[in-house]
Amino acid sequence: MMRTRRTAAWRLALPVILVFAMGSAGVMGVMYRLLAASVRSRGDRWLEAEVTGVAEILAGGHGSHLRQELDAELEELRHHESFGPEDAEDRQHSLFFLAVIGSDGEELTRVARGNQGPLASLLGKAASLTGRVAWIRMPGWEYPVRVAAAAVPSGERVIAGATPFGDMELLEDVRDLAVGGWLAVLLVGAAVSWLSAGRVLARVDRMAATVKNMSMDDLAARLTPEDRDDEIERLALAFNGLLDRIEAGVHQIRAVADAMAHDVRSPLTTIRAGLELARRSEDREAVDDALEHAMEDVDRLVSLLEAVLDVAEAEAGALRVRQETVDLSTLSGQLVELYRPLMEERGITLGLEAPEPVRVRGDPSLLQRALANLLDNVASHLSPGEGAAVRVFAARDAAVLEVWDSGPGFPGEVVERAFERLVKGPDSPGSGLGLAVVRAVALAHRGRAELDQPAGGGSVVRLVFPLA
Repeated sequence: MMRTRRTAAWRLALPVILVFAMGSAGVMGVMYRLLAASVRSRGDRWLEAEVTGVAEILAGGHGSHLRQELDAELEELRHHESFGPEDAEDRQHSLFFLAVIGSDGEELTRVARGNQGPLASLLGKAASLTGRVAWIRMPGWEYPVRVAAAAVPSGERVIAGATPFGDMELLEDVRDLAVGGWLAVLLVGAAVSWLSAGRVLARVDRMAATVKNMSMDDLAARLTPEDRDDEIERLALAFNGLLDRIEAGVHQIRAVADAMAHDVRSPLTTIRAGLELARRSEDREAVDDALEHAMEDVDRLVSLLEAVLDVAEAEAGALRVRQETVDLSTLSGQLVELYRPLMEERGITLGLEAPEPVRVRGDPSLLQRALANLLDNVASHLSPGEGAAVRVFAARDAAVLEVWDSGPGFPGEVVERAFERLVKGPDSPGSGLGLAVVRAVALAHRGRAELDQPAGGGSVVRLVFPLA
């Protein structure tokens, strides 16, 4: 039982069961009260009609026939289904009577059936009743006696009473039936709630079992959709998406690790060989040259590792971005002026189209780094006589930064994967991280990076950011 109470099915089903139990009990209680009031009202009207009829006989001056009328009324009362006891033992606790009390309080006449022992006490208690129905309890009796009275203009009072066995037994039967029905419905409702909650949560158990059996060596398992448009189905689809991203991330980590091991091994071997030669050399100038080349190679390795880490952090949403308002037009203008002498030296024209301020929220150093990487690519891949341009403009609710060039464009095998880490063309002198860093900066600023290959040649790298 303790283990059952710790399950989610129990916690989900229990409130439903409690609400259902209280609600159904309340509804049945109200229905029972309404039925009881209706049954008792029917018996009260019967008694009131009897005493009223006898009072009308007295008021009409038919006293000579009073005894016969009383006997007839009593017989009708005794046979009324609301009052007659069926059990012989119950007759010891039953009474039917009609009595006429004079204006001086003396009993003029009466007729009675049943246990008449407490009749005098009943008449004494009912002496103050006039035109209404009351309940009078008798010691040791199962049910109280229902008593009604009516006044005659000449001063007499007519009192009638009966034990309502039929009504009370009917209400007891209804109450027992209602309680039994309520318990049966409650049990069925509780079982249905429990089974429904358990059936729904069994899907969660299957999801947990699938995830539990996963390992880093085998991430191919997925949660099986059940074609149900509900919360658990959406959870399964979201979890499958998460597993897809995790699997892709693990594969990327392995690919990066393999590529890094390959790319780092050669520079490290070169650095070590140069240092080894320097160690053996007695020429001080050769030693200094070897140390200088080694430091340059180490700096390149550090830059490479930093770029890889920045890309990984951006893709994981962990890259720290300083938030301030940045005018992309001004930032682009500064970098274009910085790179223009280098481009002119290589015979490449570099233009700027930024007619108006375009502001975004972001980190100026990261945005400069992204644009600098794009301009480095232009400087590395364009030939003398070719040109490039930086364009900054606003389109709807987005800020757009484009770098266009008239070069040969990207190789076909690279276009679809241009923004991935360590992806580059066969003749590219770079490390394959430039565009990956550009995309990482875009992601860190809640933007995106796009690559177009116009039909007329060249390429366009486009960064899209939310406007400030």
